[in-house]
Amino acid sequence: MGQGIANAFASAGNQVTVVDVKLEWAENGVNKICAGKDKLVEKGKISAEDAQAAKDNLKAGEYADLADCDLVVEAVLEQMAVKKELFQKLDEICKEDCIFGSNTSSLSVTEIANGIKHPVIGMHFFNPADRMKLVEVSLDRKSGLAGMPRPIS
Repeated sequence: MGQGIANAFASAGNQVTVVDVKLEWAENGVNKICAGKDKLVEKGKISAEDAQAAKDNLKAGEYADLADCDLVVEAVLEQMAVKKELFQKLDEICKEDCIFGSNTSSLSVTEIANGIKHPVIGMHFFNPADRMKLVEVSLDRKSGLAGMPRPIS
């Protein structure tokens, strides 16, 4: 799911840093996304320019590389303890106004956000994330984001 989410954001023109437990796993993820883009070009589904633009938006990194991000979207196991542990680590790394997105469809976003300084939103991506043009977003009660304007597109 993480590769699809990274691909979707990169294809939409956003700079994306893919992070995993090991840097080599993140690099493998980026390489798979890039190989997929190349296959789409070969099949005539996307232009070489669009593929290259998305590939240029991707890089592999480590947690420290997320320090200046505006949005961090996690796609770890659907286990509360794993998500909370990751966000606690990111709480110490990311800038104050960074928003944390949790790829979850069944866990309480409010519980995930409990004890986390940063605002947390739930982001339920539909599979495959890079081809489905739908994502369900939910806010935790303390995020302070409830008054945000809702996007139309």
